[in-house]
Amino acid sequence: MNQYGWHFTDGNKLRNGAPLPAIGEVLEYSGEVKMCKSGLHFSRTPWQALRYAPGYTVHLVLVDGIVQE
Repeated sequence: MNQYGWHFTDGNKLRNGAPLPAIGEVLEYSGEVKMCKSGLHFSRTPWQALRYAPGYTVHLVLVDGIVQE
């Protein structure tokens, strides 16, 4: 099921230190998903995402697959 979410970065890299992907590039996580510990993260609203924002760059993301809340 596809859904949209929000994610903040510092504008240069992802939280794991990897460089930001190009717009439209698909990121996949193949490890075990553990909420707030491993996987790719997003929030349902930009206001929720602000709690975890390491910087001022906000991304609208399309999420598909495993989603834990």
